[in-house]
Amino acid sequence: MNVIEINNPSQNIVSNSFIEATLREGIEKLKKERIIKSDLQFEISVALIDKESIKGYNLEYRNAEKTTDVLSFCYEKTKTEIIGEMLLCLDVISEYAIEDGSDVLSEFRKNIIHSLLHIIGLEHGSKMFDLQDKLLEEINE
Repeated sequence: MNVIEINNPSQNIVSNSFIEATLREGIEKLKKERIIKSDLQFEISVALIDKESIKGYNLEYRNAEKTTDVLSFCYEKTKTEIIGEMLLCLDVISEYAIEDGSDVLSEFRKNIIHSLLHIIGLEHGSKMFDLQDKLLEEINE
């Protein structure tokens, strides 16, 4: 069973059900595409945090003293389970949505999938971004 914990103080903008559905759909698509094993279980914690907090975490964990949209952490990865955490900054995601001419929910969905791909072990590169685009296209259908 996949466990998803969500700490979302701003449910009026992005609901917990949206976050959970996006994650579950992303996981199922990864299993269907055989990117991950079909019996792999997840325990993922998702927290929406403010700019000041994400800047602090970004400095602490990436040595980058700036805000960012998302930080991803994989705490444990075995043959049967992945335990990870996503820190998402709604303010930064909203700013990027405006810059990209996108809506906030689409940008938020993109960040959830992006973070999920990092949690399963992918790094930035054409393979990751191509897979991200494919998953988002399938989820948006």
